[in-house]
Amino acid sequence: MTGAEFKGALKRAGFSQSKFAELMGVHRNRIITRCKSAEVEPYWTYALIGLIAQSANSEIASILRRQE
Repeated sequence: MTGAEFKGALKRAGFSQSKFAELMGVHRNRIITRCKSAEVEPYWTYALIGLIAQSANSEIASILRRQE
């Protein structure tokens, strides 16, 4: 994944670069650098996927609770 693709994926997932950095426990400059890079290390992509999955899981659980 390119930096531009990663930046777009963060935005579509509802994360700012600063918020994603905070959640990952790193300085925002580390994420800013990744968003400008030619290729993003796969673990950053996997971390984003994990956060998206966690958010979706929470939303599904919330919907199911309202149906009970």
